[in-house]
Amino acid sequence: MILPQGGQLIPVMSNNWQTTEPKRALSIVTGLFAVNLGLRLCLVNWHPAIYTDSVLYIRALDQIRGTIILPAYPFALVLLQRLTGDPVLAGRLVSILAAALAVFPLYGLARILYGKRTGIIAVLLYTVSP
Repeated sequence: MILPQGGQLIPVMSNNWQTTEPKRALSIVTGLFAVNLGLRLCLVNWHPAIYTDSVLYIRALDQIRGTIILPAYPFALVLLQRLTGDPVLAGRLVSILAAALAVFPLYGLARILYGKRTGIIAVLLYTVSP
């Protein structure tokens, strides 16, 4: 939208700038999210090391039952531990989901700073990185 001011035309960003994002770029990023999540799930048991942070966190949460805990990480750990029955797998799944969801803010930041094409390339590189 262009507003006249003092005889000069000044470009102004309209309120619907978010709706002008092409659906093609969003579908590409969503597809790369699915690929990212799939690759990470395929490799969930690839590394045999046990990282004790999630296990210790779940044990600490078990000791304070009945307390309302709002952060997403502990909530996701408890939820996935109840679904899987394994605290190590639950911790890995939370990490996998968080890492896969990172494609959306990564794309948004790269798109704002450098453009849509660079945003898609950044997400593609992130998807195939270990």
